[in-house]
Amino acid sequence: MTVAPHAEPSLPRLLVCAPDHFDTHFLFNPWMGYREKVDRRRAASQWRRLVGVLEEAGADVVRAE
Repeated sequence: MTVAPHAEPSLPRLLVCAPDHFDTHFLFNPWMGYREKVDRRRAASQWRRLVGVLEEAGADVVRAE
């Protein structure tokens, strides 16, 4: 029986898309109230922070244009 040499794990490659056009326009549940709107600045900030953390962890982050 032969054992394959231990291969080094490859880093993940992730395709990400900025939340430039993210919004909510409808409700899934008719009993829900539509009170909160999407905070686009906060969403962009959270996305940038997420991408930074992924890159710092060694992931190959590819940004969709």
